Amino acid sequence: MSWALDIEAHLSSDELAKDVSGAEALVERHSEFKGEIDARKDNFANVQRIGNELIEQDHYAKHDIELKLQELLSQQTKLDHLWSQRLMLLQDCMHLQLFLRDIDQALTWIQKQDQYLVQNINDIDSCQTLDDCEGLIKKYDDFEKLLQAQEEKGKALDEFGRDLLNAGHYNSELIQEKLDLLYQSRISLLEKINTKRRLLQNTLNYYTFERDCDELKLWAKEKLKMALTRDYLDTANINIKCQKHQQFLNELAAYQPKMDAVILTGQKLIDEQHGQTQNINQHLTELEDILNRLVEAANEKSDRLKEATDGQTFMRALEEIDMWINDVENTLTNDDYGKDMTSVQNLQKKQQLLENEFSLKKDRIDQLSKDAEHFQQIGHFDSNNILKKQIQLVTRFQSLLEPLQQKKEKLNASAEFQRLLHNIEDEEAWIR
Repeated sequence: MSWALDIEAHLSSDELAKDVSGAEALVERHSEFKGEIDARKDNFANVQRIGNELIEQDHYAKHDIELKLQELLSQQTKLDHLWSQRLMLLQDCMHLQLFLRDIDQALTWIQKQDQYLVQNINDIDSCQTLDDCEGLIKKYDDFEKLLQAQEEKGKALDEFGRDLLNAGHYNSELIQEKLDLLYQSRISLLEKINTKRRLLQNTLNYYTFERDCDELKLWAKEKLKMALTRDYLDTANINIKCQKHQQFLNELAAYQPKMDAVILTGQKLIDEQHGQTQNINQHLTELEDILNRLVEAANEKSDRLKEATDGQTFMRALEEIDMWINDVENTLTNDDYGKDMTSVQNLQKKQQLLENEFSLKKDRIDQLSKDAEHFQQIGHFDSNNILKKQIQLVTRFQSLLEPLQQKKEKLNASAEFQRLLHNIEDEEAWIR
């Protein structure tokens, strides 16, 4: 019984571990007690058998023997109960120490990350280019990946703590306190990271805007040089020049969505009161200025190319009439008025056709005169030269009117002369 009382004293101890290794040691020692108790079961059974035999033999101390056997059985049952109770307590203690160890590690890790963010609170100031900003963002992307991996451990730890609370752990107050501390620490760290991410994203947005803006300005400057060329002054290959300009206009239209997007991004950054608002305003002003100049130059180039095309068409019409006048001048200076009635009549028919053609050409020349006047009114770049050519053409055309009339009169006179000769021949033939 002295052994049982000694074991009972150990099993009734309120000693609990303060760390995982201590909890493991207590559990191991408690398992050893179980081994001792199990090893004594044969002794208990043997004493029980001997006592029962004595009682059956009606031993004079039968009553005392029965009391001792009952006491022994009660002590054995008590030891088993105490051992089971102590085991549950030690297991709870083990779980608590495991929980405390893991949660303290998690809190220490969060504290280190928090210190890192505090120490690097101004690292965004080192971003002077888009590459710098992208490099820093990659760094924090890796940081967030590490946090996400730790977040899974945090969830598992939170679940572990909730299980202990639901099981009615003897130190639920401490467990709840640690869970609350872990939750608040995680929330605080996440808020700081999200704040850092927003600042980084704002910085990235600015440098992305600046890059896109600079690229557009460079593109616009190159295209502006093309739009300002005055190659339309030489109407040679004007159709090819018009085709190239149309390609340029198509490219300009294709870039329009990008222009709108960059301007919209800049305006959005300003509306959000970005720290670089002054620089953003300057970039937008420069971009909108050169884009407006580019559009204006492109439209003006379109107008000038159309004027050049119209001017070329006008000049070709003048050249055609000029060549016709040359032919008419050669015709009118010809001294052939016919050698007989038939030839004279043929020449008169040609003269009539020429006069009819004169009427048609006059209508055409009148239209060209109106076109020349229109070119003057719209400010055609070559309007003065066009007007000069048109006046020269009208002068030449009008100079043909008198020779045309003279030619007609001479042909009429030649016809009268041929009729006279014909009549004389008829009279002479009658006389003979």
